[in-house]
Amino acid sequence: MFENELDWLRANLKVAGMNVEAERYAEQALKAAALVGLLVWFVGSIASAKMASGLLYAFLSMVLALGVFLYLPVLKKKELAGQVEKDLPFALMQVSVELNMNVPFEKTLESIETGSYGLLAREFRKVLREIRESGASIQEALFHLSERIDSSMLKRAVSQLVSVYEQGSRNKNGEPIRQLAKELLLKQKAESKEFSGKLVVFSLLFIAVSAIIPAFFQAYVVIGSMFLKMKFTAAQILVRPRKSSSLPWCCFRRWTWPCSRSSRPRLRPS
Repeated sequence: MFENELDWLRANLKVAGMNVEAERYAEQALKAAALVGLLVWFVGSIASAKMASGLLYAFLSMVLALGVFLYLPVLKKKELAGQVEKDLPFALMQVSVELNMNVPFEKTLESIETGSYGLLAREFRKVLREIRESGASIQEALFHLSERIDSSMLKRAVSQLVSVYEQGSRNKNGEPIRQLAKELLLKQKAESKEFSGKLVVFSLLFIAVSAIIPAFFQAYVVIGSMFLKMKFTAAQILVRPRKSSSLPWCCFRRWTWPCSRSSRPRLRPS
């Protein structure tokens, strides 16, 4: 594996919180992908007598499995960012209220730590530990927080918190934080509506594929067997014919486009 890919993997592993070296993770992913390819080749060799196609399927499955294993840190990174962004607007609202009440800035960070904000509270606990035990400044600890979590919302919030801290205590000091929290809430609301719209479309598509299309095909089989002398067995319906790519097309070609005039289907006499 090239050095650039290793750097990319190392960065994703660090942000995802996976304490493993990039070289070791890549080696384990390659071994697991080779095992998947071997299993696919073994099953394919039993099901089919063609060795070349089995090797091709094994190679493709190994490449696909390797890509999935290497992409797992990216998925983990996005999952952590989503958990933080879920509670971030409410934590910022609390910070804005306390800053408007002239509460010291470090006390507002402690309120986030002790609040019920899930992963965000644990991350702010790390921030306060870094300030108290390691002697880091508040700006440095907050910037380290934005580096640990790959979230654009969190980076904006950290930048705004650092700006408010550097400006010092004054009246209405929490208003910029409050405006940012309201903006993040509106963004989450818009994303929720977008997800609901996509969910409706996929639900209708699932209903069409799982219920409507089989019902039409069943009606086609019943009507064809009554008027067109079409005879279907369970094996013909479930198993795809070898000389055709799909069963409906095969049936349509067989019963509506006969090779000879005498083989055309005739209606039963009433």
